[in-house]
Formats: sequence, structure tokens, C-alpha cells
Amino acid sequence: MLTFRSVEGGWYKQYEESLKEEGYKRDLYNAIAVLMYPLFVDNPNLWKLILNIGDIRSWTSLDDLFNHLEANADESYRESLSKMRKMFG
Repeated sequence: MLTFRSVEGGWYKQYEESLKEEGYKRDLYNAIAVLMYPLFVDNPNLWKLILNIGDIRSWTSLDDLFNHLEANADESYRESLSKMRKMFG
């Protein structure tokens, strides 16, 4: 059973090493999707971030990816992206 220390700023750190390991972690991926879902419901423009991700393997860290996404975000989803980043803080 997955548990989270907090939704903002901490739950990702709790599972970061597990996410780096090879293999599929259905329960963990599902939990991440459930936590992120409200951001996409509140602001469907957030889907635009997919256009800027590129090859996910090219990012050396999640922080680097978020830096890139924020640099390329437009105003329609900048605030929602910031909220997402806090979730992974």
C-alpha cells in the first residue's frame, strides 16, 4: 500500500529511488496520475506541456525537466505547471 508524507513537496522524494529502478510500478504510477489529475481538470491547457517534454531520457533530473517546461510555458498553463512542480518538490 502506498502512503504519502504530503501531496505538496515530499511524496515524490519518498518514492524517487523506486521510480529510478527498472520495472513497471503500476500502483505508484497510478498514484502519481491520481495526484496530478485535478491539475488537468482545473486547467486543460496544462496538456500543452507534452509538446515540450521531448525524449524524457534526455533530462538528467526532474528539476532540469521542470526548468525546461517552465521556460517554454505560455501564460495559459504557467500557474498550473508551477503547482505540478510543487507536487514533485
